[in-house]
Amino acid sequence: ICTSRSFGNMLTNLTDIEEALSNYAARCADKLRKQETSAQYVMVFLHTNPFNKTDKQYSNWRGIALSHPTNATPDIIQ
Repeated sequence: ICTSRSFGNMLTNLTDIEEALSNYAARCADKLRKQETSAQYVMVFLHTNPFNKTDKQYSNWRGIALSHPTNATPDIIQ
């Protein structure tokens, strides 16, 4: 399952980024439940706007294996 979206505008506040990521994670959990499947691993990738040549560019990702397969929204957000 992949929920890949742009933020729509530049986010510089960590709280705003965390909120957006939580919303995307909730969408993934919903997709998992609709497919009657579960996730064992969650990966988040984040990068700056590659079309904005004036700002410093950033790209990174993190992944985590879940302790048990789940499609529960709170578990995936956590």
